[in-house]
Amino acid sequence: MKGFLKTATIVFGLLLVTALAGRTILAQIDQYGRAWDGQPDLNGIWQAIGTAHWDIQDHPSSAWNSDLGAIGAVPPGQGVVVGNEIPYQDWALEKKRKNLKNLKTN
Repeated sequence: MKGFLKTATIVFGLLLVTALAGRTILAQIDQYGRAWDGQPDLNGIWQAIGTAHWDIQDHPSSAWNSDLGAIGAVPPGQGVVVGNEIPYQDWALEKKRKNLKNLKTN
């Protein structure tokens, strides 16, 4: 019985050490977004969820493509820019406005 107890204790200890080491590696991946070897962890599905597809600043709804009806509409949404201000240079702001005006043809 003593031999069994000693073996069971050793096996349990090894399992505990392995589980703790695995948790440490997973914690490092979660904390830094990198795998154990320092490389970026690019696993999973990369998908933007939100309305930043149309504009990264707050924006009202609009009819992007009226030929498509509701499917071609841009939903209103809150942007991802803190403070909702981007310090555009004058030429860049004009380019943004021009791109939005001609969005259907781009």
